[in-house]
Amino acid sequence: MIGWVDGRPISRKLLDDRLTALREGPLSAALPVPGTSEDRQLARWLTQVILTEALCESTATGLGLSPQERPPLDRLAAVELGSINAAAYNGSPWVRAVFDHVTLGVVTPSEWRRKPSPAPASPSRHLVRHRLFTDREQACDAAPADLEPLGPITLDSLPAVIAEAIQSHPYDTLVGPVEDGLGWHVAIATPVTAPHIPGRSGSAPIPGSRSAPPFPSLTPAPLRAESPSLAPSPRPGASTAGSSEPTASTLAGRTAGGPDPASDLAPDATSISPSETSATMTPGATSGRFMGGSALEEQQSHRMSHASHQDPYLLGAAQRQAFARWLDDLRAKKVKLVPGFEHPGDPRQPDNHHRH
Repeated sequence: MIGWVDGRPISRKLLDDRLTALREGPLSAALPVPGTSEDRQLARWLTQVILTEALCESTATGLGLSPQERPPLDRLAAVELGSINAAAYNGSPWVRAVFDHVTLGVVTPSEWRRKPSPAPASPSRHLVRHRLFTDREQACDAAPADLEPLGPITLDSLPAVIAEAIQSHPYDTLVGPVEDGLGWHVAIATPVTAPHIPGRSGSAPIPGSRSAPPFPSLTPAPLRAESPSLAPSPRPGASTAGSSEPTASTLAGRTAGGPDPASDLAPDATSISPSETSATMTPGATSGRFMGGSALEEQQSHRMSHASHQDPYLLGAAQRQAFARWLDDLRAKKVKLVPGFEHPGDPRQPDNHHRH
């Protein structure tokens, strides 16, 4: 006898048969010499495998599980599961059945999941007028009209001395003169903002807009519906009924507070926006819109949906970790060893040493 599983004795014959099969197998030359410390450690290791298989068979029978056939574990999975557990998993369909049962509700720990990298912040752009003077007096007498427009740029594209001076002064004020090796700098800067459109909040950017119009901006006069010259002429051969180009009357209506002109840039009304899509994918939105029934059904549905979106490699590693811990706990409760067949790593047994 090599031990007990849940009070049931396990015969020594199972161990002897396993050792004989190894000695007569193709790897016999790699096995330790009989009677040595390493040979006794091999017997202890095989004992742990046999008892683990017996424990899982008893558990699977009690739960009414069916044996499962599956390919052997790959090397990485075997290392994650541990040599004893991996050997039992590969050798017993009952171990695989219990593995599936125990790991059914396992999900990848949140600390294992890759966190999305924050989107790189785009540098702020400014509408800058700038001029370099060789004489300080001329620089002191400079007015905004004397400066050259540089368009929307980032401040770090300017010489450092004038960029620092702009940041330390209010916007839309003349900055300088400040001196560096190039000469005397004078500048004025305004931060780039989204252009304003009638009927739209000034704080909301326009979809697809890149920057403000070049400095200084010119606002076109509102189109008037009674001006027939403003109506676009139809292209030759084009149908006016299906034309997507705006007419003078529609533009005038928009200017007067009608439909939002940015709606021309929006997707089709039947499409779902990203915010709505993300909202429907959240657990709260899903349970509120689509699910009913008991709280257990909601929890199981959310768990299965969550697991289906996980990385399969991380999920497999989490399942193997959970199964190994479950086996350790169950073995401690239900397995009792015979003296001489302790765990190979038990420090109380005399052959627990590691040599190369």
